[in-house]
Amino acid sequence: MKRFKGYLVIPLLLLTTGCITVALPALSGVGFAVHYSQSNVASKSFTFPVDQTDEATMFALKGMGIKVVDNSTTEKGKRIKAATDELNIIIDLEQVTAKVTKLNVKASKWSIIKDMATASEIIAQVTKALEIKEKSEDVLAILTRWSNERIYPQNQYVPVARLPWTPRGI
Repeated sequence: MKRFKGYLVIPLLLLTTGCITVALPALSGVGFAVHYSQSNVASKSFTFPVDQTDEATMFALKGMGIKVVDNSTTEKGKRIKAATDELNIIIDLEQVTAKVTKLNVKASKWSIIKDMATASEIIAQVTKALEIKEKSEDVLAILTRWSNERIYPQNQYVPVARLPWTPRGI
């Protein structure tokens, strides 16, 4: 009976060999839904247009102290080339739809050694910048609506500045 169990395990191992490549990104600790492919490119999609994602990427790179060498428009979106003392970084922004952008980051040293940690951190910083932008727009919309309701209740004009006292001579 023990021999029979061994014959069952071997075919199961052969059938699951392809699952290792699927399981590694999930177990690698990359986190925050960044996919790092076998071609050494970290990627993530955002529900923001290319222009807003480009602004957030430039903000993130500046915050990380990474020098932008080139920012050009391509057929699919935009390409940003950046560099540090040791790394060359290529960031591609691909327009999937009018509101969805795919961000691909490739960080390498001497075009041979790939740096997954830096590529993933760039994506994390872009994500944070986009979240801040979205929250600030929400707060601005709420404040605008609130101030308009206080200043102009039911479409009636109310002076913005009211004096709590009556000036002398009036």
